[in-house]
Amino acid sequence: MMTTSRPVLAEDITATLRKDETQADATAMIGEPVIRTLQEAGVYQLFADGHAATGALTRLARDIARAHPSAAWNVVVSTTSELLAQRFALHTNVNATWPEGALWAGVFASFASTAQPTADGMDRLEGAWPYASNSAWAQWAILNVAHTELGAAFILVPREAFTIERTWHALGLRATRSDTIHLTLEAVARERFLPAETLFADLPDAAPALRLPVRLLTAFGLAAVALGAAESLLDQLVEQTQRAVSKTVRAASGFPSRGSTQPGLTTTLAEGVSRLTAARVLLDHSATDLDEQAQQAGPISVTVLTETRLSLARVVRDIADAVHELSLVGGSRWCLEGSAAGRAWRDAHVACRHAALSPSVGFNLGGEHLVSPKEAHRSAAAGPLAPSRPS
Repeated sequence: MMTTSRPVLAEDITATLRKDETQADATAMIGEPVIRTLQEAGVYQLFADGHAATGALTRLARDIARAHPSAAWNVVVSTTSELLAQRFALHTNVNATWPEGALWAGVFASFASTAQPTADGMDRLEGAWPYASNSAWAQWAILNVAHTELGAAFILVPREAFTIERTWHALGLRATRSDTIHLTLEAVARERFLPAETLFADLPDAAPALRLPVRLLTAFGLAAVALGAAESLLDQLVEQTQRAVSKTVRAASGFPSRGSTQPGLTTTLAEGVSRLTAARVLLDHSATDLDEQAQQAGPISVTVLTETRLSLARVVRDIADAVHELSLVGGSRWCLEGSAAGRAWRDAHVACRHAALSPSVGFNLGGEHLVSPKEAHRSAAAGPLAPSRPS
């Protein structure tokens, strides 16, 4: 009932996603048919030419999430990580090539990774990177490193170079396999590392997608996943309620409507619709504004970035509030394994709690900018946990 825009995905793709979603939640593994279907549809090549942007990502992520939230989450982290790798390649002569449509692990940040020089003029790299979404299917990863001489830096690493530890045992989004990457390399050439300051620098002459702050772009995609899961949840609750109030069901059960038509439930459903509709409209509007800014000459201003983070905070707060309120009228069956509505609730609940989506951070940035606009922090506005530029 919530879809008001034309679906991005073909019906056969959506059917494949829905068929796998239940099993993926139970096994914590997205099925190979889903990966193959999304690859054939060109989903993982969204940013291949550098021209698709925020709006394209949010529409795609929301559409996939309505059928398979974990698959949508991994699409977001894979495509935006690949975009970050494109930025990496623009600044280095490192011979690191990946196949078109390659799958990437989405590592947000690690505070347990180091690189330091060795006696033979090389660098030794060692670390652990938790919450690496899509790790089960990843062919590449771009990892942040605390380098003793370069400071905050990044490195591209193919799948055969690292191992994965099963550490993702979450309430929801179970099939994202956001496990922990472990890596030890004894001899790494210095030129394989790129300082974070360079990686995240403005690219005024690049294609539009490459001009966008990648961390902020990722946050938009993840918010769209939360929205899609929440809309699926609402649709299922409405469908369950419609069945419960039918005369046939009431007659068969021997009970009255059991509150199904009472103001408390119907009001909560209506509030859920209004919150999620408002979140979708604001998310789409903010994505359009950001994409328009990326088309213009010069860097995207701190004011625009901060206002965007503030809007994103409002979007996530409305999604989280809607999911919580709907769960209170959904009944205890949502807490049972195998409940379709329960899966959507768990997935949306977990998605809204990612560090990139913290409403408190967004509201705080917005408030500080209003009070002290001259002291706005560009790297903070571009995305939480984005490495600050060295002073």
